[in-house]
Amino acid sequence: MTTDQKLMTVKEVSHFLRLSLPETYRLVNSRAITHFRVGPGRGAIRIAEQDVMAFLENRRQGRDIIADEVLTPVRRSKPLKHIQVRK
Repeated sequence: MTTDQKLMTVKEVSHFLRLSLPETYRLVNSRAITHFRVGPGRGAIRIAEQDVMAFLENRRQGRDIIADEVLTPVRRSKPLKHIQVRK
């Protein structure tokens, strides 16, 4: 972690991710989001901004489409049975 890295509270992360506070605490407690505990006892939870971004990147779904990639339509050799062609 660099010295210019922003540390966020659980509430700030909750707002950033647009999640409820309890759901954000569940993610922190399950260690899905890397965090720090600062201070005496259990300490206050602080989360580095880069760790929030890494969490999001790890949960990315779908397929990245490359700009140069051209999607070609699927050609079927046989006509579909449910489509009737009028002559």
